[in-house]
Amino acid sequence: MHGNVPQLAFREATWKRADAGAAITAVTVALANSGQQSLTGTEFSLFLSDLDQVLHITAAVDSGSSTHLDFPLPAGFIPNENTRLTLEVFQPGPPAHRWRFSDRSIAVPGAH
Repeated sequence: MHGNVPQLAFREATWKRADAGAAITAVTVALANSGQQSLTGTEFSLFLSDLDQVLHITAAVDSGSSTHLDFPLPAGFIPNENTRLTLEVFQPGPPAHRWRFSDRSIAVPGAH
């Protein structure tokens, strides 16, 4: 028997700039919830391979929808082309759900 369960999928991550040519200000993560349960009050924790702190946000992802979450970067952080991310997601429930998307690449905006 399948209940109304969230089914979270990682789509992509990109660096975000305030303006063309400006410094990178955030990481934008695209997620999709193809399940039948919305995620509310969900905790998102982003780990970057070149950063010694964890970036946290709380957000919602409606069932059957996609969303883009922006994780602001600390001032002065300069990523390199090999920077990787890990995203941990915790939805307290009930019932509680956890996801971990490890070692993902981050695309440069406008790069093909």
